Amino acid sequence: RMNYYLDIDDLPLINWKKCQNGHLIYTRKNSDVGTEEQDIEAWEQIYNSYLKAFGLSKKFKVYLVKQAKFIRLLKEYAINGDDFLWNEIEIVKSEIDEVTKEFDVKGNSSIDEAVVYVSKWIGSFIDESKVTTKQFYTAYHKMIEENGKEN
Repeated sequence: RMNYYLDIDDLPLINWKKCQNGHLIYTRKNSDVGTEEQDIEAWEQIYNSYLKAFGLSKKFKVYLVKQAKFIRLLKEYAINGDDFLWNEIEIVKSEIDEVTKEFDVKGNSSIDEAVVYVSKWIGSFIDESKVTTKQFYTAYHKMIEENGKEN
């Protein structure tokens, strides 16, 4: 376990971005030491530390609510077989697809954009290999908070 980042306090932002794209080997401090199973466990621990510090985004909460509605409608349809429900299922499915598309399009590009904005806000370039994920998101949320006060 010593070979793994286990918290956003230690994980470099560049590694966070790569893990977000499914390359969980970047949870390792030394890429030669570890297993895929340990990578997954480390990522879960890292992501939980992110959620504990910053919570879920509003868009992701919307996604979860829509998913829950979708599952509830599917269950109801399986029990009743009501074709009217199928129309509702299709509508919710397309809403989920729209939200998912936003995640796919934004992905790292939104982190890249945020790095640019935070760099401008703090007045110096952010080196993604040196700044930790927690340092970056703390600055990002502070910037959003201060910009909100101005508007």
